[in-house]
Amino acid sequence: MKKTILTLLTGILAGVSAEATAFTWYDLDTPSATLAPGQSYTGFFNLTAVGDDGDGQNSLNKFDPLAHSVTGAEVGFNFARVSPGGLIKASSISYTLDGADLHMGSFARATYAITDSVNLLFDLQTDGVLKYVIKNTGSLTTLRLDSARLDAEGFSVPDGGSTLGLFAGALVGMDALRRRK
Repeated sequence: MKKTILTLLTGILAGVSAEATAFTWYDLDTPSATLAPGQSYTGFFNLTAVGDDGDGQNSLNKFDPLAHSVTGAEVGFNFARVSPGGLIKASSISYTLDGADLHMGSFARATYAITDSVNLLFDLQTDGVLKYVIKNTGSLTTLRLDSARLDAEGFSVPDGGSTLGLFAGALVGMDALRRRK
C-alpha cells in the first residue's frame, strides 16, 4: 500500500510540474477575389483545421480551444490592382474582423496586430475561427485580394495534475475497499 501511494504521489507531482509548450498556428487563404468598387469579399480564418482547409493552407498544429491558449495574433492581406487608377490608397479598402472595424494601412499589403484587442483574441480563443470582410470602398480601382493570412501564437494549457490526482484518489479508494473485504 505504501509503495502504491508513493508511486501515485510521484505521478501527481510530475503532473503538477508540467510546463506549457509554446505553439504557433496560421491560416493562409488564397481567394484571388476580384473586388470592383463597392464590392466586398467575406472569408474565414480557421485555426482548428490542419493542412489545406479548401481555401489555402493551415499550419500542421491544430488549434484546440480547450487545450491551447492564444496570447497574440496578426492578420495580413495582400492586394493587386487589376484596373488602372493609381496606387491602392488606405481609404479605398475597409477591413472588418469578426464585426470589428480595423484601421490598417493598405497600399499593396496591410497588417494588423490583434494582440491588443481583447475582444478579437477572446473570439479567436473561443473556437479558433475569425470571419473577415474586405470591401473596396474606392470609386475607380478594381482590386484583387491575392491572400489573407492569420498568424497566432500561444501555448498549451497544462493539466496541472488534477486528472492524475482524481485517478490516484480512485485507485487508493479501490485499494482501501479491496483490503476491507
